[in-house]
Amino acid sequence: NWRELADRYADQTGLALYDLAWWWTLACYKLGIILEGTNARAAAGHAPVEIGRDLHDRAVRLFTMAGNLIDGTVL
Repeated sequence: NWRELADRYADQTGLALYDLAWWWTLACYKLGIILEGTNARAAAGHAPVEIGRDLHDRAVRLFTMAGNLIDGTVL
């Protein structure tokens, strides 16, 4: 799971991961924005509509995850 991976990384590198939630939140937002860009292109007819819908759904999940990280309900 992700917690074991983070713990192993910290053990191997000796780095503190106290700001992991901040970076994870940023990654969720950045990827969600990229996915929403493809959804916008699909809505404009420049990408397949089904791909736009799928990527929109994934973006919503990423934004939800980011919100949970901010609220402290994930870590």
